Amino acid sequence: MLGGAREGGGLVRSGFDVRGVREWRPGDPAGHVHWRATARTGELRVLERGEPSHPALGVLFAGRAGDPRFESVLARAAATVARALENGAECYAWLEQPGAGCFGRLTTSSVVTPFVRVEAAELPSEQGVTHLLDHVGAGGWLLLAISDDVPQAWSEQVRAVAASSGLDVVDMREFR
Repeated sequence: MLGGAREGGGLVRSGFDVRGVREWRPGDPAGHVHWRATARTGELRVLERGEPSHPALGVLFAGRAGDPRFESVLARAAATVARALENGAECYAWLEQPGAGCFGRLTTSSVVTPFVRVEAAELPSEQGVTHLLDHVGAGGWLLLAISDDVPQAWSEQVRAVAASSGLDVVDMREFR
């Protein structure tokens, strides 16, 4: 939250994100004391702040191009990634294709590349999913750009792995 917004009882100054609450250390400014946590624990606690960050975004592809419903999913995922890039987020994509996976960091000039390469995207391998999630990191987002014929068990497993890695998952099929 930015300038003037309240987070956990303390004023958050513009340009800094709250990272958490920790024990007070000598030299910590009195203005950083988190009074609710201090009252609750009986020990001085402070808000820890850091430079603002934009969570990273990853996209997993699985499906066959040409299906109008899947094409709709791809269009929404591409628009979401383009918007995330405009807002300063790091974006990554994993596209499993026959014989090899394709991983890359997306930029404003390369954002469409994986979306136009989806012809017969296979289910991403466990290694591919892990590789993508490692780059996105905790606090990031995972977009599932998958077709209706992707097995439910696979998408549930990906959701579970992403959640255990601290990522939020958005199935782009839900926005058609």
